[in-house]
Amino acid sequence: MSKTWKAVLGVMLIFIFGWVSGAISASLVIRHRALAELKGGPAASLQIGVQKFEQRMTRNLNLDTTQQQQVHEAFKKYLKLRLDLQKVVQPQVRMMNQETFAEINTLLKPEQQTTFKENIAEFRNRLGKNPSNQTAENQPATPTPDAVGQPPAAQ
Repeated sequence: MSKTWKAVLGVMLIFIFGWVSGAISASLVIRHRALAELKGGPAASLQIGVQKFEQRMTRNLNLDTTQQQQVHEAFKKYLKLRLDLQKVVQPQVRMMNQETFAEINTLLKPEQQTTFKENIAEFRNRLGKNPSNQTAENQPATPTPDAVGQPPAAQ
């Protein structure tokens, strides 16, 4: 193998290694952020989403302070309505999940049922929703629209 081919192969390996390490790093960061949002519960994810949505929608508008406050109040109102709707829908979603798991459980063999229950427990534990982990101090509080924060600064 000539020196030229060795050099070309070396450069290609460096690029491949860089691509692989970048892909792994990016997936870890994305997973970490997604889990952090999910651990806060649906209401926390909603808050973060509303904040991001508000920032994106008001970007480059050059709003004055009064307009910023009025827009922020509109988003807070929107958040309150979403939270109220979520309180109504969430129990129905839980019930549907339980029915789905029960139906799947009836289709599985006994050893598969055990693994299925372990998978569910692992998933809930990863999200911080394992009943054995829930205590009064670490349960996520239901946020209020005021918890959304201050309106974004003028850009």
